[in-house]
Amino acid sequence: MNNSNVNTAKILHIISSGTVGGAERCFLEMLEASKTLGYDTAAVCAGGGELQKLASDVCGRVYTAPMADNADLISLYKLYRIITEYKPDLCHLHMNRATLLGALAARFAGVKSLGSIQGEVRPLYAYFPDYLTFCSKSVAEHVRTKSSVVAARPSFYLYNCVDGAALAKDAADAGGRAFLTKEFGVPEKAFVICQVARLHPNKGHIFLIDAVRENIERIPSLYCLIVGGGDKKYEDGLRKAAADRRISDRVIFTGTRLDVAKILGAADLFVLPSLQEGIPMTIMEALSLKVPVAVFDVGGIRELCEGCGDAQSRIEFVAPRDTKALAAKIYDMYLNYPRYKAAAEKACEHIGNRYGKNSYFRDIGAIYKDVMRSKYR
Repeated sequence: MNNSNVNTAKILHIISSGTVGGAERCFLEMLEASKTLGYDTAAVCAGGGELQKLASDVCGRVYTAPMADNADLISLYKLYRIITEYKPDLCHLHMNRATLLGALAARFAGVKSLGSIQGEVRPLYAYFPDYLTFCSKSVAEHVRTKSSVVAARPSFYLYNCVDGAALAKDAADAGGRAFLTKEFGVPEKAFVICQVARLHPNKGHIFLIDAVRENIERIPSLYCLIVGGGDKKYEDGLRKAAADRRISDRVIFTGTRLDVAKILGAADLFVLPSLQEGIPMTIMEALSLKVPVAVFDVGGIRELCEGCGDAQSRIEFVAPRDTKALAAKIYDMYLNYPRYKAAAEKACEHIGNRYGKNSYFRDIGAIYKDVMRSKYR
């Protein structure tokens, strides 16, 4: 999507992360949208990680601030200094600490702020931005019902987007299952489950590990790829859990990967047993690659299939924390794989039509225009 109008306004995107996961990929998409729409664009992220380099590739100008915790007064002051130096017309804030510290810094500097709420967060993180975007109706309801102040904030719905054509090309170029065999030693004829998520307890990895253990005897070819980085102590705990269950040779931790499409596209099944979600990009990516999906029924995930007529047949939902039900669902999808594969192929078309990149950029552009001309501040 090209935009011939050159905007003189400046937008500063602030994110309280330095690694790369689903929320960070949303952040990069919004950076690209700002640039494509003609805004002078800069970014702030936690330094030293892959995200800093990727953000620099998109917008060129990247500042760093650690935002180590909610009471990080040094980062608050640093954000204030960055804002007063760059002089943006709008600060667009991403992830919890940024929507808190970034919003406060923007207020001190007299600059409007827009907070992107991507999950069922505490109201504190939606309290200080002047405007809000919610990634789903479910998330909006969850946060608004807990705070009358947040409920009164001017807000917009902004669903995530996925570039299905680019994902499909990346997956095809990788060579399919041969890529997994080369990278991770997965046998050519294995039945491969994949979870893509940062390593955090909210993502429910332990439920998937338990479900793999339940199925290892009745699906002898089963392998599980856990894709994503995060807390090292948490990862060590998951590795120990796999070892204790005697499946450590079947549960492969890949760490942070920037080639997620190559992995997803070669998997048989995507599973996301999260305990808390908005609308995950990873589900959209899996369906865009025609990979069947099973998830815990949380957050706004059901909204992904609104308008396609038969939501239940496109994504398989399991009650949260129910390991036995998750294991049974995985086994049923294994036994009846052609049926679930056909459903994923239908979902691919719906995701492409409803959550494409061009419509996403148009939505962001309309939000920016509305916020910029508003006299709320």
